Amino acid sequence: MFKYALFVLALATAVYAQAPKVTETTQRPLEKPVTPPAVLKFDVSFTGDNAGKVNRFILNMSKQEAAKEDQTGFATAFDSGQIQVTSAVSHAEVKIPDNAASGSYRITAVAWTATNIRIDYDPDKVGLPPIHIDNPAKFEPPKIKVTEQP
Repeated sequence: MFKYALFVLALATAVYAQAPKVTETTQRPLEKPVTPPAVLKFDVSFTGDNAGKVNRFILNMSKQEAAKEDQTGFATAFDSGQIQVTSAVSHAEVKIPDNAASGSYRITAVAWTATNIRIDYDPDKVGLPPIHIDNPAKFEPPKIKVTEQP
């Protein structure tokens, strides 16, 4: 059992060490915040020994802090949908929904190989600075009162 556990650990380490690196080559200028319903466009490429094994990926945008009280229930995460890798550089778009909460968002990526090996890329590996979304829409939830019936 111990030998099996060591084998699995060694295999996982070898796969992770050879995981392709994601590089995003272009994005919108960072000078101004994005306002919904903007569409952000990215070029994505994978480099490294196993880059050619990646056949699909998703770009995710996630808010770094909680939504403000006047945007409770607004979207704090959205993605590109699954993109098929068909060339050395793939194009991805992320539509900022109308109900996106204002704030700072980081981009992460998830990629898969043809043999369904999943590779997660945190914001540091993706390498893009936070993107600020400024949504003027507000929503104050109505108050609720619930009383028990006799």
